[in-house]
Amino acid sequence: MTLINKDILQKFATKFAAKIDNLFARKTDIPTSLPAKGGDAATVNGHTVQTNVPSGAVFTDTKTWGGITGKPSTFPPSAHTHGNADITDLDAAKLTGTINTARLPAISATSVPWTGITNKPSTFPPSAHTHTFSQISDLEECTDADIDAIIAGTFV
Repeated sequence: MTLINKDILQKFATKFAAKIDNLFARKTDIPTSLPAKGGDAATVNGHTVQTNVPSGAVFTDTKTWGGITGKPSTFPPSAHTHGNADITDLDAAKLTGTINTARLPAISATSVPWTGITNKPSTFPPSAHTHTFSQISDLEECTDADIDAIIAGTFV
C-alpha cells in the first residue's frame, strides 16, 4: 500500500474544487424563478422599454401571417408593370447601359449660353482669312474630266 502525503492531497483537492467551480454553477447560483412572459423587464439587452423598445413588444422568433402588415394580397405577387407616372424619385446616377434614343423626348434650344458652346473661335466674329491647299486635309483630287462633268451637270 502506498501512503499519500496529506499536503499533496490537500493541494489536489483545492485545485480540483477550483476547476469544478469554473465548469459548473453551484446550486446557489441558479435562480429559483424567472420573470413573467419570459422576460418583460425594464431593459432588454441594454435597451430601455418605451424608449428604444416599444411597450408590449414580444421577443420571439416567430410572427403569425396575420400579424404582418403591408404584405401583398396574393403570394407570390402577380407580375405587373409601372408607368412613367409611378416613378417619382429616379436617381439618374443609377442608370446604366444604353438608352434607346427614340424613347428620349425631342428637345430644342432657343438659346444656348456662350459658355455652353464648344470649339468656338476665340474672337467673334472670326476675322476674315484664307487657307492654302496644304492646310486642307481632306481635299480630293479632281481631274479635268471631273471639272467638265461638274460644269455639264453630269458629275456623279
